[in-house]
Amino acid sequence: MKIFIVLCVFWLHKAAGFIYSLNDTEYDRLPPMFKLDDFYPCLRDPGDRYCYVDAKLVANGSSELLHTLQEYTIANNFTHYDHNLIHWGICVTKTCRSYLNNHTDANEALEACLNSSLLQTYQLQAHLVKDKVYCTEFEETAKIDTAEKVVAVVVIAIVLLNVLGTLFDLCCVSKSVGGRFLLCFSAKRNWRRLFAPSGEGSEPRLSRLKLFNGMKACTTFLVILGHSPLAAVISTDNPHFLELTYYDFTFHIFYNGNLIVQTFFVLSGCLLAFNLLIMEEKSQLTWPKFPRFVMLRWMRLTPSYAAVLAVIATWMKRLGDGPMWKPVVGVETEACRRDWFYHLLYLNDYVDHSQCMAHTWYLAVDMKLTILGLIVFCLVKSWRGRKVVIGVWFWLECWCQLSAHTCKT
Repeated sequence: MKIFIVLCVFWLHKAAGFIYSLNDTEYDRLPPMFKLDDFYPCLRDPGDRYCYVDAKLVANGSSELLHTLQEYTIANNFTHYDHNLIHWGICVTKTCRSYLNNHTDANEALEACLNSSLLQTYQLQAHLVKDKVYCTEFEETAKIDTAEKVVAVVVIAIVLLNVLGTLFDLCCVSKSVGGRFLLCFSAKRNWRRLFAPSGEGSEPRLSRLKLFNGMKACTTFLVILGHSPLAAVISTDNPHFLELTYYDFTFHIFYNGNLIVQTFFVLSGCLLAFNLLIMEEKSQLTWPKFPRFVMLRWMRLTPSYAAVLAVIATWMKRLGDGPMWKPVVGVETEACRRDWFYHLLYLNDYVDHSQCMAHTWYLAVDMKLTILGLIVFCLVKSWRGRKVVIGVWFWLECWCQLSAHTCKT
């Protein structure tokens, strides 16, 4: 019993150093994490410059305020922002004009200007994170490179094929190879196929799956709803409010959005099993057929996926501007140029800290689950054996997920 009491006291002593919550008055003492000078008024004259920077807060000596924000950050890094870092957009040529004359290096001038503001108000300083300084010059332009030219030609060709295919479908009827090829791009024909009722065609049993359309529509709505607040999370004037939403039940639909995506995996697995069982009425799925099924799945997903990936890796950075454009869209563009092949191989969910189309992780997962499902059908031929394998697999996955969450916590 004495040992238990000693351990409890020791644990309480260790936990006492953390600050789990701050009231509004205490929170207002912290330096603002996000602060943006006006962007467009800053870039109206030649030589004007605007920089968005990440900076780590430090203090020359002992600082009670620095200790508070550090302990508050450490207490729960799942629900608290990292208050050791600030993210400010600074109009360099207006806010920091006097410091530019005293420093030859632009980053040194920017850091000195930032420190002047922090010292005066919070008695703190900041060191710029060197690879997180994003500057925009007056009427800044970048030369169009080869990759952008290639993507532009491909996109224009696809648009022309859609126009020609639609016109050909409306005006002509031809069974030639070229005619059938153009009809593949007909908007009229593809619209009709897209909205065709389930079960239309050679397999009437597919009509049983009509309810899947409603489930997919509801799930898609929830996915869009869950991602819509992200723009406010990237930069906000009130991070304390967002931190407190973790304790508000009504916001849990956003923070547990991964569970919503699981419905896509369940629907995909049901459709895969249903189609394979129908196919097995005529012939068994064997290992020689396995590469063909994997390639068909890859070809179904990849063309549209690759088109979006190519546009984001090239032209996306030119489609807008603003204080957050380079640190968000520009970083994603560079990441996609670096990691594009992981996406085309559906291995992007294994690439840590990549900003390239992070929302497409579910495509890589779905591809792997499809391959594993095909492996199960090839290895186990009996229906009872398949149920046992999938059941054991399901519980192992649950155990792994629970263990990973426990270790992370």
